Amino acid sequence: MPTVTAITSLVENLSNLNSCYVHLIAVDLSNDSKELIQAFVQNYSNIIVHHKESESMFQGMDNSSHVSTAALFKFLLPEILPTADQVLYLDGDILINRDLYEYFKGIELGNHYVAAMKDINVMKRKKVPPLERLGAKHQSYFNSGVMLLNLKKMREEGMTEQLIEFKKHKKSSYMDQDAFNFCFKGDVLFLPPKINYLTFGFHNFTSTELSTFYQDTSFYNREKMHEEVVIYHFASKWKPWNYCLARYTSLFLKHYKKTPYNKNKLKLNYVIQVNFYILYCLKMIAPYSLRKAFEPSSRKASVIKVPFKLIKEFVKIITPTGIQLIIDKMKSKQ
Repeated sequence: MPTVTAITSLVENLSNLNSCYVHLIAVDLSNDSKELIQAFVQNYSNIIVHHKESESMFQGMDNSSHVSTAALFKFLLPEILPTADQVLYLDGDILINRDLYEYFKGIELGNHYVAAMKDINVMKRKKVPPLERLGAKHQSYFNSGVMLLNLKKMREEGMTEQLIEFKKHKKSSYMDQDAFNFCFKGDVLFLPPKINYLTFGFHNFTSTELSTFYQDTSFYNREKMHEEVVIYHFASKWKPWNYCLARYTSLFLKHYKKTPYNKNKLKLNYVIQVNFYILYCLKMIAPYSLRKAFEPSSRKASVIKVPFKLIKEFVKIITPTGIQLIIDKMKSKQ
């Protein structure tokens, strides 16, 4: 359902429907889902469906990531699309906000493996960056949810086999992302953040931090930046079809209503939205350290836990370390 909605947003924003082909890699679908997919694509001559089964091919390659093994089919794109020199790969948890063809047709990959966006969450929030832990000589880490891939170069260098071998023998934190970053050896053309706007990923940082990291002052005016976003990427647990996320859920529903799934009303969880309302009210009266207690995390979304986060942030300001440790223990028992 989210993938079909994403494709709908793509089609809605293309100025010319025949400007590109869309290849939908449908993995481990039920018969009902296959029927809905077929009902959807029959209206478009340029959408091609590739039905795949992952169980035998990627057995034993799973990890603790929230991403399914379907993501590993990215490794096989040079073989799935044998006549294509390059392809724009997109995850299913995205929404298109502008004409993709008009944006990407001018990007020249040259001899780069990929054009993608640096992932600030991985590079700045991890105590030990994945590439450092894996022994890579480069540290610039990109997000694999939106990638313009050089399939010709990948075929010539046997990259599919390298990616699969990495996944089999290296312990990675992410389903496919570590593999691409390690095997591409930093040979990346970096794209601006508007091409892969990490909705909750960017929310974890201040405008100054984001502007400095990406060398992009657009973050100082988020409303204007939203007008220029090309792709919204919901690369976290919080999806706009499961939670009420204001702007993002409204945009998702706009396209969802045009899909074959629209007869089913979405059941939305409002916890995150409550957190945002509290945070908005605190912006003018509370210091950042206290507002941080209400920031939605990609792992926790309980209003009940907010008071404990709030107390912890407050204790950091007014009490010594010993008392803070007591607060931490109180929180761990909840």
